[in-house]
This record gives sequence, C-alpha cells and structure tokens, in this order.
Amino acid sequence: MKKAFLLLLALCLFCSCGTPEEADTSLLLDDQFDTAEFLPEYDFLNEFGKWRQLYESEAAYYLFSDTNPFLHYYDKESGISGILCGKPECNHSDTSCNAYLAGGSSLMYYDGYIYWVQQGNTLMRIKPDGTERETVQYLQGGIANSVWLHRGYIYSIQTTSSVVDGVSQNLIQLTQEVLGDAEQEAKTVLEVVGNDYFYQVVGNTVYIGIEAYTLAEDSSIASSSISLYAYDSASGSLDKLAENTLAQNHLICDMRFTNGNLFFSAYGDDSQPSLLYQYCTDTKEIALFSELDSSLIFYLGDTYIGGIDGRYNVPICFQDYQGNLLREEPLITDASLSIDVWGVTPILLTDKMLLFLTDVDPEGLPTLFYEIPLDPSEPIQSLLTLEKLL
Repeated sequence: MKKAFLLLLALCLFCSCGTPEEADTSLLLDDQFDTAEFLPEYDFLNEFGKWRQLYESEAAYYLFSDTNPFLHYYDKESGISGILCGKPECNHSDTSCNAYLAGGSSLMYYDGYIYWVQQGNTLMRIKPDGTERETVQYLQGGIANSVWLHRGYIYSIQTTSSVVDGVSQNLIQLTQEVLGDAEQEAKTVLEVVGNDYFYQVVGNTVYIGIEAYTLAEDSSIASSSISLYAYDSASGSLDKLAENTLAQNHLICDMRFTNGNLFFSAYGDDSQPSLLYQYCTDTKEIALFSELDSSLIFYLGDTYIGGIDGRYNVPICFQDYQGNLLREEPLITDASLSIDVWGVTPILLTDKMLLFLTDVDPEGLPTLFYEIPLDPSEPIQSLLTLEKLL
C-alpha cells in the first residue's frame, strides 16, 4: 500500500512539470528561430537600416528611386541591370508593369521573395525573376514609416503628431504582427514620445533607439537625447536599457550593432565635429566614444564608418572605429555633375559603400548608384543610372 502511494505521488510530481505556469511560453514562430546565429533567409540585414530603396540578395541588388518608380535589379556577377518585370511583352511604362512601385517603400528580401510596402500599409511581394507579384497582407498598425521582416514577424514603425496642452508632440509606435496571418491581432511593442527612431535586430532581440529634441526660438536644436530599448521577441518583454543627453546638441544620424556593441553616430552644424557614441553593456550607459575630426555626416558599418557630404563634389571619408583613415577623396570628379545639393543614401556593407545620389531638383540629373570599395586601391564604380520619370 505504501509503495502504491509513493508511485502515485511520483506520478503526480512528474505530471506537474507540464503545468501551464511552467510550460514553454516562447513566442518564436519556428524552432529554427531559437538561435542567436544569423539566418540568411529569415533575418533582416542591419546594414540597410531604415533607408530602404535598396536591398540585396546573394545574387543581386534591387532598387528604385523617388523619381523612378520601377523596381530595378543589378546582377552582381554579370553586371547586367534592368527593370525587374517578368511579364511577357510588357513595355514597362505604366501601372500594369510588375515592377511598378510608385508609393512604395521599405524594400527587402525575405525567404526567396522581394517584399515592399505600398502606400504605407500594404505588404507586397514579387519573385526575383519579376513574376508572381501579389498582395501579402494589410498592416494593422496603420500607415507605416518603416517596415522590416524578421523571423516570421512584420515589424512596423508609425509616427503621429498631436498637440497636448498646447504643445506639439510626436508619438513613435513599434508594432509587431505575424507574416502570413492577417487574422492575428497586432501587438503594440513600444509607444513613446520622440522625434526620430533607429533600429537594429540581433537574433531574437530588436533594439530601438528613440531620439528626442527641443528647438530654440530660431529653430536651432536647444537640447537632444537618445533612449535605447530592447525587445525580446521570444519572451515578448521590452526593457529600457539607457538614456543620455547628447553633447553639443547633436542629432543622431545612424545606429549600428557590431561585434557585440551598439554605436550611434551624431552630427552638429558645419562648425562642429561629428560624434560617436557607444552603449556600454557593463555600465548600462550611452557614453561618448570618440570625437571625429570632421563635420561630415557619418554612417556606421561593421568595421568602419563612412562620412559623406551631399554638396558639390560629394566628399567621402572612411575610417575604422579607432579613427584610422582608410579612404578619403571626392566622389564627383565630373564638373558637369557638381551641383549645390545632392540627396545621399549610403549603405555600408562589409567591404564597400553603396550610395544613391539623387538630385533634389525635380528637373535635374538622374539618380546615380555607386559602389565605393573600402580599399582605396580599388576604383569607384557607377553601377546604374535611374532616369527621372516623375
């Protein structure tokens, strides 16, 4: 009798290990996502950040511009480029073209498809051969400023302005929803007052940097700060990691996770040097890492930083994180291309910068797409020219 009682007690204790309170509550959508390792088909590429009229797969670059709404490709191996439309006999001139992306944004490559967001709230996709264009789902969070796909989830950031007690404020919201399941309710991950945002994704952690600033009467920056949050997509938890006031009233330009560290680049006016900040995991603080010997606006790569100025001959400067100069020269050597203001969109890959130059004059020059190697012995190449159509 005693043995039977002990057996029954052991059985109860064994079964209790599976109670709902102690069961696996991971929010990961697939077992293969239970890793900190990079997953090429399912992980967002941090180097492309929030400025995405350009993305890449292993074989090609995909791109479009504000003044040319057709999705283009550039094949890395052959150098062949063109409009990415797989419809037979299409003349690529209107909305019937598979590559027509007017009103598109947040270009990305995920699990064998090229995705983008149409009109801020409709997720679309197409095959890399320009076929099978289709609507995937409508975003529940509203009109999005930026969208990215990562490990089965759609992340989107919405910004809204309002007036509270006579003071204008900007609200930044991060929303998460399941890719391919439009019926499941979207989750609001973060909702905070701020002026700008930056993000990086590492394994199952989403890092969000929120910048806030105030203006003086002459519209100059009176004060500025950066706050850092971390969202764990496996547990669904959100933590505020740090907050710091920026020196000399600088503004954040870029954010990058590299080699286990988070960096921010910041810029001031033309008379002030740019600054580099680092989030220190030991002290849980965002601290000044270095003062750069340049007022160029610097963007961040894995092993180097790239400075650029979008005026006249477009000077570029590459340094490592220790401040050692790697490459410095003007990009524009053709006098006919030297104009007052270029819109610049740089992407810092492992060994090169990809750069969009867009003439801000609607009647001006076409958008130019450059590849600038980190190695100064290698020539700068103009990969593609997108003629202005709008």
